Amino acid sequence: MSMASDVMHCYFCGSQKVKLSLSQRTILFGGEEYRFIFCQGCRGFSLFPTLTDSQLFDLYSSDYVDQDQGEPSASEDTSAVKFSDLKEYLRKQIGMQGKVFLDYGCGANPVSFQLARENGFLPRGMELSADVRELAALNTGVKLLSREDIRGGSELFDVIFLGDVLEHLVDPVYELKFLRTKLAEGGTLLAQGPLQGAMTLTHLMVRLFAWATRGKVTSYPPYHVSLASSISMKRLLETSGFQLTHIKTFEVDWPAPSLAEVRRHFTPRNLTLFVTKKIDKLLAAILPRYGTRYFLSCSPNTAL
Repeated sequence: MSMASDVMHCYFCGSQKVKLSLSQRTILFGGEEYRFIFCQGCRGFSLFPTLTDSQLFDLYSSDYVDQDQGEPSASEDTSAVKFSDLKEYLRKQIGMQGKVFLDYGCGANPVSFQLARENGFLPRGMELSADVRELAALNTGVKLLSREDIRGGSELFDVIFLGDVLEHLVDPVYELKFLRTKLAEGGTLLAQGPLQGAMTLTHLMVRLFAWATRGKVTSYPPYHVSLASSISMKRLLETSGFQLTHIKTFEVDWPAPSLAEVRRHFTPRNLTLFVTKKIDKLLAAILPRYGTRYFLSCSPNTAL
């Protein structure tokens, strides 16, 4: 599942042309310090040292599901808004009655199951932790699969969806190559998530603050082990044997405070984040490939 290694390498493209980043906060986790490294090729950030499988399982247990992590996946508006691009994509598919839709890393309350059913798909879901699978089964009535179930089974999937998943994987290339073998002929892989490696005005401010206070460490768990840009996402897909068919990048309010929060807790930092995020949203409406979220579709590269 993971490629644990003491060698610094980029999670997106595998390059070892990387350097420790001073613009990302050092993380204290499990008594050890972790740093982000920056890839000079695809411009993505990867956590070093690599987390082990046992650490990943602990991170994404039911405790992770139950709490509000303050991540993009937990802090955006509503589920309906968050999955609007998936809803639109599925709505446009014709003749999907009986086709199989897999939400890979679906969580305990997958909205995607309902969207799949509404458009004729048979929903399936995968979660790593048994306790999360049990919660999802209770909440949806759908039997959840483990990764081992999918690996050992013969079922193929017409659409595989990764919603805010790739940023949690220490070896996304390995995982995507595995999922490529589980796509039915003519199948499509969809993904959405944050672009925390994108160069936006808000990210620039956050990085400058981290650089200016680089002696400080954070004890917030490293739920996101990679920080992507649109360039690194494209490189990841190419390295994994996929060809990009569509990508949409856009801007969301996270992690900037709302105006009400700025008024309640007025600080120069909160005000700066609020203003820069508003500028970012204006720029995203004008500039292509600008923003801190993505939704993409891709298909296996048959030329490989």
